[in-house]
Amino acid sequence: MKRIFSHKRNFSFKNRFLAMIRFFPKTLTLVFLCVSLASCSFPMPGDDIDIILNEGGEDIVIDQGPVKGGTVRLFSTNPDTLNPLYTKNRYVRDVLWLVYEGLVRLDKNGRAVPCLATSWTVSEDRLEWTFRLRDRVYWHDKKPFTADDVVYTIKTIRENTVDSIYKVNLSNLAGVTAPNKNTVKIKLVEPDSFLPELLAIPIIPKHKHDGDDFKNLRSSRNMTPVGTGPFVFSSFKDNSLIRLEAYKNWWDGKRIKDSDITLPYLDAIEVAILPTLDDALAKFQTGEIDVVPVAENTGNKYSYRNDLIIRRYADREFDYLLMNPRHSLLKNADFRKALVYSIDKNELVNSVLPGEAMAADLPISPENWVINTGIISYVPDSAEAVKILKKLGYTNKDGVMVRNNAPLALELLVNSGNGSRIKVAENIKKQLAEVGIEIQIKAVNASQLKYAIENGYYDIALIGCRVPSVPDISFLYGTGNISGYSNPEVDRLLSEIKLEHDAEKKKMLFSDLKRIINEDIPYIGLYFKTNAIIYNKRIKGDMSPAYHYIYNDIAQWYIPESEDGKKP
Repeated sequence: MKRIFSHKRNFSFKNRFLAMIRFFPKTLTLVFLCVSLASCSFPMPGDDIDIILNEGGEDIVIDQGPVKGGTVRLFSTNPDTLNPLYTKNRYVRDVLWLVYEGLVRLDKNGRAVPCLATSWTVSEDRLEWTFRLRDRVYWHDKKPFTADDVVYTIKTIRENTVDSIYKVNLSNLAGVTAPNKNTVKIKLVEPDSFLPELLAIPIIPKHKHDGDDFKNLRSSRNMTPVGTGPFVFSSFKDNSLIRLEAYKNWWDGKRIKDSDITLPYLDAIEVAILPTLDDALAKFQTGEIDVVPVAENTGNKYSYRNDLIIRRYADREFDYLLMNPRHSLLKNADFRKALVYSIDKNELVNSVLPGEAMAADLPISPENWVINTGIISYVPDSAEAVKILKKLGYTNKDGVMVRNNAPLALELLVNSGNGSRIKVAENIKKQLAEVGIEIQIKAVNASQLKYAIENGYYDIALIGCRVPSVPDISFLYGTGNISGYSNPEVDRLLSEIKLEHDAEKKKMLFSDLKRIINEDIPYIGLYFKTNAIIYNKRIKGDMSPAYHYIYNDIAQWYIPESEDGKKP
């Protein structure tokens, strides 16, 4: 097992010191270390150089910052295709983002930042967007990247009979043109300020795919990807391996200050093709794979291991309580507020889903830039909840709230096939019991749950949804939402958000929206599920996975060298 020490100081003495002790016998080395640490000026915790000592003291790896070289080993199941527009394999999709790029990329907070497009503007009527493209960008086969490639990609997604997962992103487009090789114009049916985020779509080369009907997604041209990204496709062996190599002429391969090293730092990436995620996790344990996502609800088993790095991120799965708006009690906003004050979301997450969820009010990731707080609006307050219930005519009788001799009791529906939600329901039942609200949990199958909600045969239902890739929450609060909620002021703000292009003003609109929604409480938001990625500790650099891209900033990962110049 490796031991890691992080320090921040000039390394010339320390390097010689550590190199010298390698030649001492183990016992003498231990004594010498103890004396030296007591008497010498040694870097203190909080400094930023990593020293990695293997057991036995044989190899010393000194992290003095980014260095060139080395291979990182990833994982995928067998590809359906290596065409990024049409693969349905999420592991393949993540790998192909190393090869391809979009007009924009999303940062870890979900904000669109320039990539193949350097900038964009929008007309006064908010219906025509103009994207200026980066100059001197070349495909991996040395052909120049132009606006024609962008137009071809967008039209292919929209018009081809073969479905792409990105088609929904382009549903609001009225047309796309290329006035010149460095400009793309996109017309919309309705204004949408989130268009840049929706255009985080891989661009494919027209010269390679023109004429393809994409019905044979395992054809040679669909299995030999050509992109503009930091890594070049090298080879593919069915059920075995995908190999990518660093693109030496990558447009974003900026030089490090005072160095000749350019991005990407790694020489290559090898993607082991395995039957299942469990197989990948087994090979991670033996060191044959360096990076792997963990299975849902299993991240905690890795949290206390010091031989790996774990990073968590909020996914798009949002769980919430749906309340029947026709119920005599639940249609009362004050009563709904009493429920919110009775539920401690953080306690719920920490006790039932520790490390597997993040408490949230709205169906917007707590990590998204428009919210980016993670602050829960209602601090749990059982005394306030009881106060509200008493105002509504309830009195406490033997620990149960009663009105007109009838106990305050509600039925909570939950999917019988979702074990974690059943546990959450039990925790909510326990919390509500503390303020005198009786909850009867009724577990039903998915079709029964759907039928009950559609026909209004429920009090409260614990359900979930997959939120859009952009923070457009009109699906849950706008026209046609599942609970029939309607508020003209909310509708106005949802419309203004679609029109607003100034980031700070947009955040203010979201703040106003959140305030009104938290007064009305049409739903009780609970949490976002989180996913986790585990990494071999030999990898250094910024590892910040996000739901839209788990290998975020991989071009800046690197592997430090040991004293003999070898990679660990």
